[in-house]
Amino acid sequence: LGGDLNTGFTPDEFEKIKIKYGINDYDLLEELHSESDYLPINPNMKLKKAFKDIEREYKEILRISNKKIYFIMGNDDGLVGGSWDEDELFRNIDMKRINLDKINIVGYQYTLPFVGGCFEKTEEEQSNDINQILNLVNESTILVSHGPAYKENDILHNSLNGKMNRMGSKALRRLIIERK
Repeated sequence: LGGDLNTGFTPDEFEKIKIKYGINDYDLLEELHSESDYLPINPNMKLKKAFKDIEREYKEILRISNKKIYFIMGNDDGLVGGSWDEDELFRNIDMKRINLDKINIVGYQYTLPFVGGCFEKTEEEQSNDINQILNLVNESTILVSHGPAYKENDILHNSLNGKMNRMGSKALRRLIIERK
């Protein structure tokens, strides 16, 4: 369970990806470092193919277990490809409830904006989402979230303002308190 599976490449690993897919530095600058706060609607197809191939490679490794994989995306997972595709073994549990024997799992993949990733939402947007999943959560629920709840180990250096800030979601905290 978790996110950030498509991040953390070393410079050498990312250089190999660029070579394999014919991605040049201009492609990266155009797509990833544009002056816009958002990625273009039609992202570079070479970059999109690279990330989809990486998704496929991760899945091939995980398929060896022959167990179901429940996941949530996070921050910039799927930066150009969107969420991972679901199939018989891989299921995105964002805003869904999965019943497993005596427990159930509910996922929430969004964080508050702090790095500009595609899986970020404002506090108000998260509050609206939480209202939609409130009835999915009870005392036997494992809540899987990519970001922390407000005041739950949520102090982080904020690259947007250079200060230490609470980065947890108040909406997630409300959900936890209401459904304890």
